[in-house]
Amino acid sequence: MKYIQADPSNYSDSSYRTGYDMIVWHTVGANATPEDVANWFKNPNANASAHFTVGLDGSIVQHIGIEDVSWANSNWEANCQSLTIECCDGGRPDDSVRPDILYQKTAELTAELVKKYMNGVVLVLGENVRLHREWAPNKTCPGNLDIDKLISLTNQITQMKDTELYNKVIKDIPDIANDSTITEENIFQGWFTQWGWVAIMNLFTADERNEVVGGKETPDIQRQSVRDWYILQEENVFNRTLSDSDFTLVKDLYIKK
Repeated sequence: MKYIQADPSNYSDSSYRTGYDMIVWHTVGANATPEDVANWFKNPNANASAHFTVGLDGSIVQHIGIEDVSWANSNWEANCQSLTIECCDGGRPDDSVRPDILYQKTAELTAELVKKYMNGVVLVLGENVRLHREWAPNKTCPGNLDIDKLISLTNQITQMKDTELYNKVIKDIPDIANDSTITEENIFQGWFTQWGWVAIMNLFTADERNEVVGGKETPDIQRQSVRDWYILQEENVFNRTLSDSDFTLVKDLYIKK
């Protein structure tokens, strides 16, 4: 995920936020990539912003801080309560054929936000999922974006139970089933403390590995993020720096696999 900062004149800071009560998915309405959208939001005359844009290829760009208030919904109250995600449409907002990867990555991103900021609620259209056109009747946004599909995918990811996670881990690394110290309740953290990092990182792509370490503030760890995972393991980087939020990130990445 890239972070390309919107111009400060196109959004409001966190002091205006009143809650995290709803998700609003938008359609871009132009033949633009997430980077193109980011460049528009960098224009001080845009008078618009969103938290994220997801591309037709599944790429994601973040434009403002989660806690900040985007200018996306044509309604100030809704802006102050929502998390907003633009979905690319190839310039055909009402008849776009959006690939599955866009829906999957949008749902994964949304599930991450729902778990972290909305207590893992089940998404329901009209309650905690709203449509831009509700506040702007002259617009069709989000066009033909399949909202029902996004809700279903997001809820599946958000509501994955410990038992499902346990069964997934057992399937990927069968030897864990013979470890009596690991239970459904502690499967995720137990897996790491007893079996180490190499096992799970073998299942991740290089980009996903870098996502875990790339956000570290310590410069030497950031430099190491592009190196081989096993070097990181040998140098005990995570034994020294892993926090609860890091566990959550790695768990979420694994659940998505």
